[in-house]
Amino acid sequence: YHYPFQNKAEFEKRAPGDFIAEYIAQTRTWFYYMHAMGVGLFNRLAFRNVISTGTVLAADGSKVSKSKGNYTDPLEIMENIGADPLRFHLMNSVVMQAEDLAFKDEDVREAQNRVINMLRNCLKFYELYKADFNGTTSAINSKHPLDLWIMARINQTIEEVTKSFDAFNLPVVCRSLRALINDYSTWYVRRSRERVKGGAEIDKQFALSVQKEALLTIAKLIAPIMPFTAEAVYAGADGNLESVHLENWPESTAYNQGVINDMAAIRELASKALRLREKAGIKVRQPLASLTVKQSEAIIAGLKGKNELLEMLKDEANVKQVLFNDSVSEEAELDINLTPELKAEGMARDLTRLAQDLRKGAGLKPQDTIKLYIEAHQDFVDAITPQLLSFGKEVGADKVEFSKQGPSENQSVGKIGDYDVKITLKKSS
Repeated sequence: YHYPFQNKAEFEKRAPGDFIAEYIAQTRTWFYYMHAMGVGLFNRLAFRNVISTGTVLAADGSKVSKSKGNYTDPLEIMENIGADPLRFHLMNSVVMQAEDLAFKDEDVREAQNRVINMLRNCLKFYELYKADFNGTTSAINSKHPLDLWIMARINQTIEEVTKSFDAFNLPVVCRSLRALINDYSTWYVRRSRERVKGGAEIDKQFALSVQKEALLTIAKLIAPIMPFTAEAVYAGADGNLESVHLENWPESTAYNQGVINDMAAIRELASKALRLREKAGIKVRQPLASLTVKQSEAIIAGLKGKNELLEMLKDEANVKQVLFNDSVSEEAELDINLTPELKAEGMARDLTRLAQDLRKGAGLKPQDTIKLYIEAHQDFVDAITPQLLSFGKEVGADKVEFSKQGPSENQSVGKIGDYDVKITLKKSS
């Protein structure tokens, strides 16, 4: 700036600097001398905050060396995996806390798969149905427990991320963002799929409005760390401005911590039920009679009487009812006795999976209707017949028939229970 002879106002407006960044070896050199000069010349600090990084090492912990070729060119990583996953991995790592980082390409790929792709898949799901959104509902007005929970989680994350950005604590920013994206994808979007596909119209509209709001807010929150992904998500969710980077930073509104705690308790119980299934060797698609929860634990968690949340737990654990009783030895216990009716329902679930795989292989859209032809042993036919109506609705079939069909490219053979089952799919005209 040629201060003080020129640009005096501009220099004084920009100084002290908001933050300075260099690796840890500069602590006693550049960092120190900057302050010494700032105090000597102006009687003030040279900068308000510092981000002091560690050193990036090769995967085996040795020093990065061009002659050894013990690292991948960052430009190659950006070309093959992406700039955003590289940036997220580094911002999320110990190198941002002045510690050394053994850099591994697979960690960048993990960020791509478990953070960025997860978010992009959520966007793809919304884009499939966004044409159905009529704009008559607002995310903040929904009373559905899933909507209340994800909106609370979003506001909680805005608080956490804003506080951590203000403190220049980037790993904590990244951990908060990753946790939100994981919650949004693996719980909210997954559990809202049926609401969007074929639920009551008003509920569908609320689910779509919440997804739009969630995607736009997440895009704003990730913009400083993952600018390209943020832009893609913002555009896909039809943001109002030309770019997410022209948006204001989101502000947190009041949220109910109890809603977050309740959902955490339900998810923990669901996880326990799934672990009990795994221990008993019973697959998730097989319905069971009941899950019994220790009554004292349920009271402490405040879950008794919260029927909508308990319905979620029933669905997630795939049980007919949730009971409360202090006689169980563990926090939760599954009834693993399989009646013929439960076995038949489990076979219908397996048949649904085969049909859905066929739909996917045929490149069909959710709104496309199909005809299904099933060939199997008569015992299987007898067991599955009472399930046909719900099965047909689940797979989008306007006709389900037990009959032999000739070879077809849209045909699949699978083992369901003790039976070999062949199904043939034809698209309805």
